[in-house]
Amino acid sequence: MGKISKAASVLCAATMLMGGVPIMGTMPTVQAKDTGFQQIKNDTFFKDKDGNFIYSQGGGIFEFDGKYYWYGVKYAEAVTYPETKVLSSENHFVGITCYSSTDLVNWTDEGIIATPEDVYNETIMEGQQAAWVGRLGVTKLTDGTYALLVQHECDDADNSIDNANRGDTKAETDGWSKQVLIMTSDKPNGHFTWNNRVNMKSYIGTTNTGDQTVFVDPATGQGYLLYSYGSGRGKMYLSKVVKGEDGIVTLDESRMIYSGAGREGNCMFEYGGKYYVCASDLYGWNASHGYYLVLDSLDDEYLKSRSVTTNMELMDGASDDYCHVSQTGFFYTVRGSKQDTVIFCGDRWSDFADNGDGYNVWCPLSFDENGKPFFNSVSSWKLNAQTGEWKVASDNNYVKNGSFDADRITVTDFVGWNEEILDGNGNITNNKDCVTGKYALIMSGQGAYEEQISQTLLSTKDVALADGIYDFSAKIKNTEGFSDLSLYATSGGVTYGQKVLTANEAYTEVTLKNVVVENGQVTIGIHAKGDGATVYADDLTFKKSDVKDYATGTLTGKISGDSATTGKTVKVKATDAEGRYFEKSVALTEGESEYKLEHIPAGNYSIEASGDGVAIKMDDAAKDNTVAPIKAISTTGTVNGRVVTKAGKALAGVKVELSGEGKEFEATTDENGEYSFDDVNQGSYSIKYSLSGYSLASGGEAETKVAAGFTTVKSDAMMGKELGKVAGTVRNASGDVVSDALVIARPSEADYGNRYETRTDSDGHFEFESLPGGEYVIVATSTPDKQYDSLPTTAGKITVSSTKSMDISLRFGDDKTSNINNPTFDGKSVSGWTNGGDAGGCRTGKNQSHGTYDLAPWANSDFKVDTYQKIEGLDNGYYVVSGFGHGDYGSDDDLCLYATNGDGETYTDTIARGNGPYELYAVKIKVTYGTLTIGIKGNMSSGKWANIDDFHLGYLGDDISISTETVEQESEELDPDYIPTEAVSPESIEEMTLVGTSTAVVKKTSKEDNSKTDGNTSSGTKPSGQTSGSSSQSGSSSNAGAGSASQSSKPAASGNTIASGNTAGGDKATTANSGGAGALSAGSNASANNTQARRNNTARSNQQVAATNDVSEDNTDVTVEDSTDTTVDDSTLSTNNDTTEIAEDTVPAAGEDTTLADDNKSNIGFILAIVGVVALAGAGLAALKFKIFR
Repeated sequence: MGKISKAASVLCAATMLMGGVPIMGTMPTVQAKDTGFQQIKNDTFFKDKDGNFIYSQGGGIFEFDGKYYWYGVKYAEAVTYPETKVLSSENHFVGITCYSSTDLVNWTDEGIIATPEDVYNETIMEGQQAAWVGRLGVTKLTDGTYALLVQHECDDADNSIDNANRGDTKAETDGWSKQVLIMTSDKPNGHFTWNNRVNMKSYIGTTNTGDQTVFVDPATGQGYLLYSYGSGRGKMYLSKVVKGEDGIVTLDESRMIYSGAGREGNCMFEYGGKYYVCASDLYGWNASHGYYLVLDSLDDEYLKSRSVTTNMELMDGASDDYCHVSQTGFFYTVRGSKQDTVIFCGDRWSDFADNGDGYNVWCPLSFDENGKPFFNSVSSWKLNAQTGEWKVASDNNYVKNGSFDADRITVTDFVGWNEEILDGNGNITNNKDCVTGKYALIMSGQGAYEEQISQTLLSTKDVALADGIYDFSAKIKNTEGFSDLSLYATSGGVTYGQKVLTANEAYTEVTLKNVVVENGQVTIGIHAKGDGATVYADDLTFKKSDVKDYATGTLTGKISGDSATTGKTVKVKATDAEGRYFEKSVALTEGESEYKLEHIPAGNYSIEASGDGVAIKMDDAAKDNTVAPIKAISTTGTVNGRVVTKAGKALAGVKVELSGEGKEFEATTDENGEYSFDDVNQGSYSIKYSLSGYSLASGGEAETKVAAGFTTVKSDAMMGKELGKVAGTVRNASGDVVSDALVIARPSEADYGNRYETRTDSDGHFEFESLPGGEYVIVATSTPDKQYDSLPTTAGKITVSSTKSMDISLRFGDDKTSNINNPTFDGKSVSGWTNGGDAGGCRTGKNQSHGTYDLAPWANSDFKVDTYQKIEGLDNGYYVVSGFGHGDYGSDDDLCLYATNGDGETYTDTIARGNGPYELYAVKIKVTYGTLTIGIKGNMSSGKWANIDDFHLGYLGDDISISTETVEQESEELDPDYIPTEAVSPESIEEMTLVGTSTAVVKKTSKEDNSKTDGNTSSGTKPSGQTSGSSSQSGSSSNAGAGSASQSSKPAASGNTIASGNTAGGDKATTANSGGAGALSAGSNASANNTQARRNNTARSNQQVAATNDVSEDNTDVTVEDSTDTTVDDSTLSTNNDTTEIAEDTVPAAGEDTTLADDNKSNIGFILAIVGVVALAGAGLAALKFKIFR
């Protein structure tokens, strides 16, 4: 034992004389040695101290007897995936793994603690091998036994296993036995063997848990199983893990804590006395949002009496890239001497989902003053396990979803990104031709187009985007045909860009170097302008630059405008020969103003000046470090006009569209029928007028000319009411007329608007005398009071106008609904239907109109709907496909009933938005090749919904007959007070230079400051009521494991309390790997031996003293910046596992400050003197107590 330890023991013993209470009021804690900040790198496959891959999926970290133990599952597919990157649809269980650590960064492989043979019980499993083993955790029971709980499944063809000894009538029928296996061991890293297999049916109604983790309450040491309902996962429960007198470990009663939308990846942690229960979406192996709810206590009375939570909160920061492209796995709380840090430990499941590099994602959480959590998505960060502090590493990638793998399906709206189609028919989506993971970005277009994708990076509470110099990189593959393809970054009013100048047949890394970030904010992106060209992009990164000396210059210039250009902007761009450019937007004022374009490396540049609505005049060249003077001239004019009725009355609410010169403008007429377009670039435009129920009668010339500084006045556009007539008869399949049939004329647009209804007379005749012009769907039903109950008919979509009268011979067909599998969904099932979209698009819900269930698309995030089935063996000819439903979705969403024939022709009927009543939707289609695909498809926003039920199929044979008759327009009498507007148009349009060009030379005038250092230390604190140090318990009376959360701060009844990061026992310490990259990275770091630890420690001590001597003569009160960061050169690492233990008082652990030890040696006499005084005082106090109470 070292001298300090002896002194501390004497001091503690002395205090016990004073009533047995330690001076500080808590059990003495052996503090972990501060090995400094050590690096954790995400987006890599973690490795252990020997450089081998860590295989630990679906598990958790628990602290027992002063060590961290990380448990998980090793699958055969995980072994091969890092090298082959070949996705597997199967999972083959190799074993349950265990790794140990003293600092949460450097991990030692403890081996396989449970093999396939250990999870097999021939009698219970009836000879079937385990088909799934996963989602596990470990807790220490009161008798010192370690219990491991894991999901366990095997084949059960006759359902005899799960139905055995159940005592209820609801037998299982799925052919699988799914339960919870409990295994036990007498050591945390020992051999775990079969103890019990728990059928969860009596607990929650399903034999299995949906997902699960183990949590240990740090306040009590009690272990819990947190789990979800086995089907749909819409409920969550907590049960205590208990052991009976018979030695069987099982679960106590279940307490429901949540009931709502389906959630998986259930896990929890404790922070500040509150319990946070977290979960993910039902996205399978894919990345997901992170959700949470908060419990005030785990007291059983509280859990029984509280209202069950029905809606979980989205965790801030977790939706930017779906939890750094992972799913909630477990949490671990580091209880440090300075702050508590909660680590989110996500599962990426790359071997099963191809979600990118790495199986494990570890990110720290932050909390506001109200305890609201924030997810910090970082790729590289550093943790000090002793103090609990953390900080962003200097090589962190600040881009969110930079490999486009958070989006698990084909999308046009990426998580974390903003997409813009600027011109033409562009397309931005994802594609599986990628570098990493399963998706890459693809930008393309038909013909000429312009588009861009961007992301704004901002500083947050604990992840600062420090001002400095950064590099923006992407892997690019592109075709010819781009007039501009560039990476860009905008910060401090300057846009930095790097053009891609050539086509790249294979992915090539393109880097925009030396972006100067100012004010903690930058917007990065890719801009593409081409003609039929395509670019793929993947693995986007934005990291601090390695540049040491970066000398730049500044371009200054003058720009002038007038009253017509005031408020407009001009972009000034300087481009070098390599395609690197610098651009600044300059706001125009009346008169002359000066601007600066800063942070430009020395060299020769071409200058371009341009702006929307302005022409440019400038000289060809200027002197060094200046831009030739720019003069901006307005190129825009104004268009005014009026819309009236054929009687000359003002017509309000008319939509007026002006298009041309690559621009589109839209206005609506006011109460006087007037409209106006300002700031229209000069050129030639077309104009269009539209109002429901009206058509253009006269005026509104096709061509509209606009000239700079000129106001074009249009002649009046006259519009007349457009009312059409639709009539016809309704007959049944035999040709007999149908009386009292309901005939509906429904506008085909998505918004829920006017519906027109009529009934057939005794002759089967119906008539709509005055329908406003437009497109309609005409539908008839013979059961008006139960429209869902019979086969309807339809003429499909027709166009109504005032120039024609329509006669329609509607006919009901032969009922072929029996060809549709599961048309009513009343079995609460979507069997028979195929899901081509997201999970939320193919689900059932309770029918609020009739029956029991219907198809009910809904999700709490944006989702795609495509639920369909293919019908074969039909007679060719015309059919009617129908459904009964309603919906409520956004203006940017779409949803329709559709039918596709064998020729690939698709016909649709849009389901109206606006939460209207249930109504009939129908499609008429000609079947070819005997096949027909029917279904519902569209794209819907988060929280939006629809209900569709009662599909029907009717065979018409021949087409519905529709005849039309031309109708002569009725004239309207012109108002005698009407005065027509006189048109005014420019005689000519002057040609102007829209892009000014020049040249410039930049010479170095300044040196940019760049310091590639780690970020600031986290700003977290110790929550109220928490003790310092990440202490664990080695005694038998309390569970020492903190599970998916944190470790108990209560002392055990017996045994020592061991601080986080210390070795068990406390007398000796093995040195931790203090390599700068850490073991949780792609690097292979072996453990440093104690000899090297001595060298490193001595060097560090010398450096610290030297730094002290520079500023202080007595070596007091001196701080050395980042002195606790540990870095070990690879050449100093041992290549074997021979880590000889050396007594603590002989050699300090790696990173320990020997200067402090020297100080303590010099003061040991003083310390012992204090101890003596305290001891004497304690003895006297004890004697006094004896005398008083004798």
